[in-house]
Amino acid sequence: MPDIKEAYTIALDDAKKDYGESELLVCNDIGDRFVFAVGFEGRAIKGAALIAVGKSDGEISYLSLPDDDNFELLSKGTLIEISDIL
Repeated sequence: MPDIKEAYTIALDDAKKDYGESELLVCNDIGDRFVFAVGFEGRAIKGAALIAVGKSDGEISYLSLPDDDNFELLSKGTLIEISDIL
């Protein structure tokens, strides 16, 4: 069971595989997963899926936007600033 710092590391490693020297901009706790937005220099990567890390197993999944179901999940979640994680 990864805590939020471990989930951050898992998501960042995954982001770097796809986007190189990227960063995580914000985290959203949606209950069963931590969801991270990926970007460069403080700006989100247009069209990039959000990286979700399962709280129970650390498994990576992705949320695409725009998608009504994913918007609903995110709207019910709790935003966590990356500075609060590090």
